[in-house]
Amino acid sequence: MTDLPERISVREVGPRDGLQNEDPVPTDAKIELIDRLSATGVRRIEAVSFVRPEAIPQMADASEVWQRIAKAPSVRYSALVPNLRGAVRALDSGLAEIEAVVSASDTHNRKNVNRGTEESLDDIAVIIDRAHQRGATCQVVVSTAWGCPYEGDVPVARVVRVAGRAVADGAGTRAHGRGHGRGDRHRPGRDDRRRRRRGADHRPPAALPGAQGRPAHTNHRGLMAVRFLPQER
Repeated sequence: MTDLPERISVREVGPRDGLQNEDPVPTDAKIELIDRLSATGVRRIEAVSFVRPEAIPQMADASEVWQRIAKAPSVRYSALVPNLRGAVRALDSGLAEIEAVVSASDTHNRKNVNRGTEESLDDIAVIIDRAHQRGATCQVVVSTAWGCPYEGDVPVARVVRVAGRAVADGAGTRAHGRGHGRGDRHRPGRDDRRRRRRGADHRPPAALPGAQGRPAHTNHRGLMAVRFLPQER
């Protein structure tokens, strides 16, 4: 048991991952939820997602929610972004942490964000650069890392290549699960629990030479996720 980490980091994603899949919740209720979560002692909260309102109406008030929550100094808040436009909106709203998502399987990526994996990686490279220019951090989430509902098993080499590209472009990465089935388009990262920090925190994925991975958690579908995270100081 000596290979277990001394501590783990938990990110609460209910305000985004949970509410995004329900009927639209009033803005005031979202704010109350996040504020009450901030008071629980949790250190990380994924608060919102900056997506097209017509695609995900549940997140249409993302900017207002972010502006109105009582931001606890001890909590690190983040937002999920599906593309550069969403990233710019998040950064313009004052977010210091964003997460971009890409699927290792091309079919799932097209169903999810209407573009191929390589196109998403090209876009994510720009997102990472833009975030760093603004003094923010960006983590890249590699979805369908252990299988795809459309393509089945995803070759390990492909997952490593996708993660390696993200790392080379300056991001920390995290891989997870099989993704979801049909109807997932424009619902980026439904199972995502992620976090990265730049600079001294940075550590490449376990599959890359000389790297070390760290088991993170089992998600709500019972799929073990591996979080490629830096060791915090």
